[in-house]
Amino acid sequence: VFIFWASSPPGRRIPHLLHITTKSRCMTESFAHNVNKWKQRLGSKYSIYIHDDDAVNKFVYQKQWMEFPELKEVMACITAGAAKADVWRYVMIWEYGGVYTDMDSSPNKFSVDSIADEDDAFFPLEMLGIPAQYWFAASPRHPVMYLSAKHALQTMAFRDDISNNNAAKTTGPGAYKTGFILFQQFNGIDTNGYVDAGLYMGAHGRSVKVVGSKSNSNEWIIREGVKGKGGNYEKMVRITTTMCE
Repeated sequence: VFIFWASSPPGRRIPHLLHITTKSRCMTESFAHNVNKWKQRLGSKYSIYIHDDDAVNKFVYQKQWMEFPELKEVMACITAGAAKADVWRYVMIWEYGGVYTDMDSSPNKFSVDSIADEDDAFFPLEMLGIPAQYWFAASPRHPVMYLSAKHALQTMAFRDDISNNNAAKTTGPGAYKTGFILFQQFNGIDTNGYVDAGLYMGAHGRSVKVVGSKSNSNEWIIREGVKGKGGNYEKMVRITTTMCE
């Protein structure tokens, strides 16, 4: 885990933490440039944590998870890196709070002061019309993170075929949409998960702020700020043994 350290003011619900997951400690020039965009946009207010595959595994396997007793066993049976990263991001933000971003997502309208001290969770809308799963922010122990993680873990645990790793439906946007639906159902609200910008109340009096619109899903966060994400990941893996041993 690489860390650029800062501190959050007392009374703030979502801590000034930015979590980024990546396959390797060695970044391509494009990914490193994107991280620098976040550093410049967030300034000294935020601590930036860059979690490689080893850090993700340590986070999952070196703790006893009372809230997720099935986590280690199910994660050991997930063969797709994207699906593992999906589950990890829910549990990481549940545990520590802060902002999660995919390695290739870049800031657009979002600024260092976009998340207010009283915000409990902060999600831009993605093009499907549901809160985004590639970038989001929440306070520690937020129910929407717990419910999304639980649904993803249950889906992966009860697959008929272990090779079924369609992350978009099993652990990614589909899992988060279900988590958001369940979050509101605890408050007696029936929804299909497709929403507009606004403030949504749910389990235990907690809230989710949704911003933006599906017609301009890049308004706040540019989802694919780094072009050729797959090629950059492959290059990161190749150079790890030569540059980072």
